[in-house]
Amino acid sequence: MPLTLGMLAASGAKKPLDCLYGENKTTTSNLATYNFTLAIGPADPDRVVVVCIGTVISTGTVPIPTVTVGGVTAELIDKIDNTTYSTMMFAAKVPTGTTASVVAAFGTTSMRGCYVATWAIYGGAELQPKDKTKSTTASGYALDSYKGGCTIQYVFSAGTTSGWTNGLIEDFDYRTALGQDQAGAHIENAADATQRSYSVVNSNVRGTVLGAWAP
Repeated sequence: MPLTLGMLAASGAKKPLDCLYGENKTTTSNLATYNFTLAIGPADPDRVVVVCIGTVISTGTVPIPTVTVGGVTAELIDKIDNTTYSTMMFAAKVPTGTTASVVAAFGTTSMRGCYVATWAIYGGAELQPKDKTKSTTASGYALDSYKGGCTIQYVFSAGTTSGWTNGLIEDFDYRTALGQDQAGAHIENAADATQRSYSVVNSNVRGTVLGAWAP
């Protein structure tokens, strides 16, 4: 007998996650607080908006910024520093709006530009991914994937990113006149649950962060 939607719900079957790339923007201005208006996908009560940021500070280590999406405070997922460069991933549950004001407040005017990108995850995902990893190299990112889940990778670098692996689909690759580059890719509704080793083709990775969400 064929399964119906009611039977699937009763059996506790989990709905696969959908992941939608939103938008990326950048500024090379030296500010303490950056405010971007970015696409965040169709509104949904269970929507999780993922915000990735790449940035540079004139000296020292980049502080963890306060990040809000449409006024909702985002949680830090991961951050990796490489000398004066920093790469970060945040998430917030934002049920309304198709665009949002994404604010990153660093509290210091020593910042040297800000690069930001958004994705939306649908299907009841938690804010925090079930697995995550980070690196300052171009290869060897071991990350679990989950059947029906999704994975997002963000790369901040001084070189063009290409050659995504293990099913990651590139969403964008943007390079400024100052030579900084941000790129992102994702997988949705993963076919199986396994650990994968990801890599990119990029000779000058400043930092990369990856998150894998389970349904």
